[in-house]
Amino acid sequence: MSKPKAVFITSQYNISYGGGHTVTKNILKHFKNKIEFSFIGRDKFWTKIFQENNFKTYADICGFEPVILNNLFLFPVSFLMGFYFFLKHFKHLKEAVFLVFNASFTEIFFLSPWVKLFTKTKIIHTLHAGCPTVFKKTWLGQLLKFLWGDDQVIFVSNSQLQEWKDNNIAPKNAKIIFNGVEVNEFIPGKKILSNSLKLGFIGRLEKEKGVDFLILGLQESSLNFNLKIAGKGSLEDQLQKQVLADKRFVFEGSITDISDFLNNIDVLVCPSLNEAFGLVVCEAWERGVPVLCSDIKVFKELKSYTNEIERN
Repeated sequence: MSKPKAVFITSQYNISYGGGHTVTKNILKHFKNKIEFSFIGRDKFWTKIFQENNFKTYADICGFEPVILNNLFLFPVSFLMGFYFFLKHFKHLKEAVFLVFNASFTEIFFLSPWVKLFTKTKIIHTLHAGCPTVFKKTWLGQLLKFLWGDDQVIFVSNSQLQEWKDNNIAPKNAKIIFNGVEVNEFIPGKKILSNSLKLGFIGRLEKEKGVDFLILGLQESSLNFNLKIAGKGSLEDQLQKQVLADKRFVFEGSITDISDFLNNIDVLVCPSLNEAFGLVVCEAWERGVPVLCSDIKVFKELKSYTNEIERN
């Protein structure tokens, strides 16, 4: 008996290893013997994950991201690209039992309608980010609400879903599933004690991650520390100029071995201004690494959840 088929689609050009990749690895690990997955996209990390599991990959995108790129003039371009994508991959899309759209909105506007009209394929949309500003109290947000045609929309925390509800554009078929982590494989490393506190940061080097604020605060402190910064982003050059030749700050770029990184720091610092979930916080906790984080709703939610688990 052949296995049911599923297509995983992302239209984003990610260049950093993030929580979405970790969750995808866990999904494939648990379901690869039950479901025949395939991947369509140009993200090099996702492509590698699927290829390592011997699944087919296709280098293609169904459109640009007018929402994320803040360029509404891309809408007609992406509309045509979505239709062409649907025709090009029609046989593949029709044979799938379900599609998984990962954290982008191009599919909702330019691909989902074609899939719903001309196939019986179910659509699952996973959202890993907060509600984009361009949707908040705008005509575009109302259009999104009208077009939500997915059979299931998965949010990664109550805090994230509540933000969409507050803006009156949350889909009716929403479900909350905390981002998955592979607990039984987390082996705490031996702590390396020294006179200097070893701090670590993992995340995209963008404003919402608060890394610029973190560096500025540490530069003005009298703390004896070293900070390892893992990740890439648009602020990378600016931040490297900010620290100049200060050897206390080390930029490690994108990393794939999170376990090794966490096993060689004393404290993980997460100064995010906004997060939908914050997977790295859980990964640090599971390895026994203390976390110093900002006072945002989702981090409070995660702590309350872990406290409840510990009590039970």
